[in-house]
Amino acid sequence: MTRFYLLRHGETAWNRDGDRYCGRSDISLTDQGIRQAEQVGHYLSHYELDAVYASPLSRARQTAEAVALPHGLKVSTDHRLVEMDFGNWEGLTKPQIHELEGDDWYNWTQNPVDIPAGHTGETADQVYNRVKECLKELSKRHPNQTVAVVAHNTVNRIWTVGSLRAPFASYRYLRFHNTGISVFEWERDAVFWRQMNSTDHLRN
Repeated sequence: MTRFYLLRHGETAWNRDGDRYCGRSDISLTDQGIRQAEQVGHYLSHYELDAVYASPLSRARQTAEAVALPHGLKVSTDHRLVEMDFGNWEGLTKPQIHELEGDDWYNWTQNPVDIPAGHTGETADQVYNRVKECLKELSKRHPNQTVAVVAHNTVNRIWTVGSLRAPFASYRYLRFHNTGISVFEWERDAVFWRQMNSTDHLRN
């Protein structure tokens, strides 16, 4: 069995600015995002961690480094944890997408398996399959250990609903806060959820 702490990265300017679709754009943390990363790093310093992995995008790496530091660990990056490719919607807010192509956006939200995001981006099952492949590999690499993984909002939500065998379109009903902590265990190819989107570390 491998225990995973799955985190969303800290705040970026695009999160703050009407929650723009960041996707593959390499946006750094804001000052608030850095504080959030430090807070979650301090919180998790009280728990045993054996490894820390992150998306290669700087916002995830920065957050992961704050988590790894108290444990004396080095962050390993994996491209399979990168945020969803939003295609032509990259950098736009939801109201902007609605104004430009509201019907296409609605169709994608209802059927993200067959319709790629932003016409040229990824589908939900493409995201789920690459994340699942990554986490399965990590579970084999770290048996009976605890691993922190820092990724992104849409990636984490799609992985969550997929692991629960829920329809992929339902991922939009989950809200994961910046540096929110979710906990699940991987055992014999089954996923058991223990906690979802805890923000206790941000209350101080």
